[in-house]
Amino acid sequence: YEVEAIRAERRGRKRGVEYLVKWQGWPEEDSTWEPVGALDSCPDVLRAWQQRSDAKVTRKASTGFGPAGKRARR
Repeated sequence: YEVEAIRAERRGRKRGVEYLVKWQGWPEEDSTWEPVGALDSCPDVLRAWQQRSDAKVTRKASTGFGPAGKRARR
């Protein structure tokens, strides 16, 4: 299986960080949650996700607005 993209990230107390992986050649509904260790073979995909994720956090912090234009709590 080959990773096409990372679609989401979640953090849990017991499982740690997991990423929702879109597999190349498979439909979106077959995406699976994978631990960070399972993505050792695709550092470029993980780096691209982290850069997009960092950009969202920076944009949210600089505008003071969160998703759907709602004011972020401070």
